[in-house]
Amino acid sequence: MPTKTKKGWFVDFRPRGANSKRYRKTFSTKAEALRYKNHILANYTEEWNNSKKDNRRMSELLEYWYIHFGKPLKTGREMRRSLNNMINLLGNPICSSLDTSRLVAYRASRLESGLSRNSMNREFAYLKSFFNELIRAKEYSGINPLAEIKQLKITETELSFLTLVQIRELIKELDNSKNKSVRFVSLICLATGCRWSEAEKLSSENVINGRVVFTDTKSGKNRAVPIDSEILESFSRKEGRLFESCYSAFKEAVSRCSFTLPNGQLTHVLRHTFASHFMMEGGNIIVLQRILGHANLTMTMRYSHFSPDHLEDAIKYNPLTKL
Repeated sequence: MPTKTKKGWFVDFRPRGANSKRYRKTFSTKAEALRYKNHILANYTEEWNNSKKDNRRMSELLEYWYIHFGKPLKTGREMRRSLNNMINLLGNPICSSLDTSRLVAYRASRLESGLSRNSMNREFAYLKSFFNELIRAKEYSGINPLAEIKQLKITETELSFLTLVQIRELIKELDNSKNKSVRFVSLICLATGCRWSEAEKLSSENVINGRVVFTDTKSGKNRAVPIDSEILESFSRKEGRLFESCYSAFKEAVSRCSFTLPNGQLTHVLRHTFASHFMMEGGNIIVLQRILGHANLTMTMRYSHFSPDHLEDAIKYNPLTKL
C-alpha cells in the first residue's frame, strides 16, 4: 500500500519479489499512487517475460531428457515410449504453449477412448517428472503445466487369490504341461511371493544356503527369501539359468482349470495367493513387506484384512463393552 509522507503518497515496491525491478514514485493523492501501482502490476508480466521465448517443441526436449535423465532409469525406455506417444497425440506442441486446460482436455479425451484411470495417472506422472527434471536442470525456464493437476482417484479392486483346493487343481494341470519349467516357476512364486519375471529368470547363482536371492527387482533392491528344501532340491541341481520361458504354458494350464481369474491378474495371482495365505496363517505384516519387497507399508496393507486378528480391537474396545 502507498505510504503517506510529507511530500505526498509514496509508492515503493518490487512486483516479483526481492530480485525484481524496484519501483519508487511519489504522488499528490492516494488514488493516483494506487493507479500507478496497479498499472505496473498489470503490465509487469509482459515486461518480465520480454526475454527470448523458448520455441522448442516437446520432441526436442524429450531427447535431452532421455540422454540426461531417462537412460539411467530402470523404466527409462518405457517412460520415453509413453512420453513420445503423448507428444504425438498432443501434436508435438511448443513446450511453453502447453498449459493446464489443454492437458485436462487431453486427459478427458484419453479416458473417453478407453484408457484406464490407472494408465492415465501413470502417463501424467511421467510427464510431470519430465518437466520437473528439465526445470531442475535449468534447461526449461517455464512452469510445470501439471503442477496443479491432481491424480484421478482409483477405486481399489479386490485382489484375487487361490484357495487350497484351487492350488491343488492348478498344480495338477501344471504337471500335465509339456513345459517342464512352468511347474517350478509357479511353485517358487507360491512359496516366496515373488513376481513371475523374478522367478523365471533365476540362475543357479541365485540359490544360496536354502534361500532364493532375487536380483534386478522392480524396486531395484535385491532380496533373499528362504524356500522349502523339498522344492529347492527339485530344481537347484542345474547350472546357469534354471528355467526356460513358460508364461504361455502357465496361461494354458490356468485355462484348463475350473476357476477363472480377473483380467490382469494371471501370474500375479500367485503373488497375491502367497501374501493372502501368509496373513491368514498369522504372519507379520512387516515381515510380509520385506518378503514382497514393497518400498512402503501402504502396498502391503492391502493384505492386512486377511489376518485372523484383523480389527479385533473393534470388538474389544467399543463403548458397548463398558455397559
